[in-house]
Amino acid sequence: MTTAAPIELSLDDARWATYAAEHPDATIFHTPAWSRAVAETYDFRAFGLGLAESGRLVGLVPVVEVAGVLRQRRWVSLPFTDVLPLLVDRSEDEAMLVQALEGARTSAGIATLDLRTAVTDAQQHEAGVQHVLALPSNPEELRAGFSTQTARNIRKAEREGLTARIGTGREDLVERYFALHVATRRRLGVPSQPRRFFERLWENVFEPGHGFVMFAERDGEAAGAAVFLTESRTLMYKYSASSPSLRQLRPNHLILWTAMQEAVARGCTELNFGRSELEHAGLRAFKSSWGAEERPLVYSRLGAAAAHGASAAGRGAAGKLAAVAIRRSPPVVCRSLGRLFYRFAA
Repeated sequence: MTTAAPIELSLDDARWATYAAEHPDATIFHTPAWSRAVAETYDFRAFGLGLAESGRLVGLVPVVEVAGVLRQRRWVSLPFTDVLPLLVDRSEDEAMLVQALEGARTSAGIATLDLRTAVTDAQQHEAGVQHVLALPSNPEELRAGFSTQTARNIRKAEREGLTARIGTGREDLVERYFALHVATRRRLGVPSQPRRFFERLWENVFEPGHGFVMFAERDGEAAGAAVFLTESRTLMYKYSASSPSLRQLRPNHLILWTAMQEAVARGCTELNFGRSELEHAGLRAFKSSWGAEERPLVYSRLGAAAAHGASAAGRGAAGKLAAVAIRRSPPVVCRSLGRLFYRFAA
């Protein structure tokens, strides 16, 4: 009987892209395109760890190597990624893949490997929840699962004259969406991803046809926009933003409803709303209002336990002070902080 062997894959290894494209459980986050976009933005080393039988992949985990200020080298699968289950052909191969990951980590002298999924016999922690909506072949069937308020907000957006459209070029993502993104992150008091990330996202993901940005507009002015990523059967709702002066028109409700119809047309069978933290009750309620199923989200770690840093209370206090500073500063501050420090959040 052939035994699967662990291998390391470069971003250019065609087996990686093919395996992610053909595996029924793969999302855009499993593709080398997403790993490349993240790695090129933040100067990480990206690679895949997999299992192979007779040269054919039967298991895969994308990984990047990161190192923070005064911190040991770490592997993460993957930073800025909400959920990333291990891909295997057979369920019994998962333990073998984890064993291969642990062996590779130890041999490379890496302190820890963080996985955005639950792995047996690894350190685990509750990372929040994710929301997943099954998409029927007829999107009109979804309306029955919408809350009364969600249905009302869609109608409000339509009455107010908003129309949805998919972006048609690089400028729509890198310029128009990014401007809304910075304004929204500033309003929330958090740094924005750097413009470079959206440039790499366009080159690696959007241009090959694995993502789109959708706008809700009135008289040519963008009231809101959202970034969606797609691979195989899953549409990922990754980022959203809105105009401070027009967000009361409910542009994001129109965008999501239109995106669901677009997803069905593209052959997707589920919409993943991404991760929500447990304490964000309002965000969780918003995602559930579409009829999405809330599921626990557990992350895992292979290797030594993390060194204790600041207390949760200390981090919370620092975060509140930073939020106030960002909200009171011009947009360039929000952008600059993201450009300088976002990579250290990996």
